[in-house]
Amino acid sequence: MKQKIFHAAQKKMDLIITSGRKFSFPNAKSIYIPDYCYKEENYKPYRIKAEEKKNMAVCLGTMGAGKELDEMVEAFGRIGFPLTVAGRFYDKELLNRLKDKAKDNIVFRDEYLSKEEYFSLLATAKYTVLPYSPEKYGTQTSAVLQ
Repeated sequence: MKQKIFHAAQKKMDLIITSGRKFSFPNAKSIYIPDYCYKEENYKPYRIKAEEKKNMAVCLGTMGAGKELDEMVEAFGRIGFPLTVAGRFYDKELLNRLKDKAKDNIVFRDEYLSKEEYFSLLATAKYTVLPYSPEKYGTQTSAVLQ
């Protein structure tokens, strides 16, 4: 029923602005505009040479159902490579389950990161992990990809 109402409403819209590249609207014109804005000056203070990066991986942002966190923790546990998972977990049961299965090479930070902490972690880590579930995140964008 919701789909039917939405399709009917599209016919009355001049334009739909979407933040997902894969969204399509059969009954209306649409335009894609990313939900982030890249600004070079945000990153410049944090840029470092590749040889100065720490031999570690980071997974940043809001942690929830749109990310395959269980699979990521299992994979990093098997290989033993250092991983920092930093961002807000709204589902504390998920966080506790991940902590229970994590090995010593995985660090969790359940908190909002300041802009400085976010960019610093992103810049100093040799690798960034984006464990997005294609089914749940296929029509969204990631701020990490700015």
